[in-house]
Amino acid sequence: SNLKSREVIFVVATDVVSDQIQIDVFTALKMICDKKGLNVVVKNHPNVNFRLPVPENWEMLPPNTPFEVLERRYLIKIGLFSTSLVYEPDKSISIVNLIGDVSPEIQKRINHNISLIGGSIFSPDTYYSFEKHIDKLITENETNVN
Repeated sequence: SNLKSREVIFVVATDVVSDQIQIDVFTALKMICDKKGLNVVVKNHPNVNFRLPVPENWEMLPPNTPFEVLERRYLIKIGLFSTSLVYEPDKSISIVNLIGDVSPEIQKRINHNISLIGGSIFSPDTYYSFEKHIDKLITENETNVN
């Protein structure tokens, strides 16, 4: 099938930075994706204690289903340190460089988490860079016939 996916999956959970910082970043990314005509869906953490309180009007996937078994076609998935970013890393983006300045203690935890997801995952440091990356993915997605 030549069906092109216009879906972006936010893989979210509470983490080393405040919920509000994450929500602000994801909200900005969602505005960019909305503008591009992409459909954003949210995959929250299976454990209710680690769920990020995203706006209630955002489209949600079943949080208890592991990402890998959702079997959804998607353009890109975006998270902070979710281990699912390691799955198909070329279709993953980390928001680690968009969360701004953090304390040295948090920076240490961030460095540790980055080492877990590996260096191959694209991490834009500006929203402009994110938008350019999305434009490139959309173009590639429209020209590929797989």
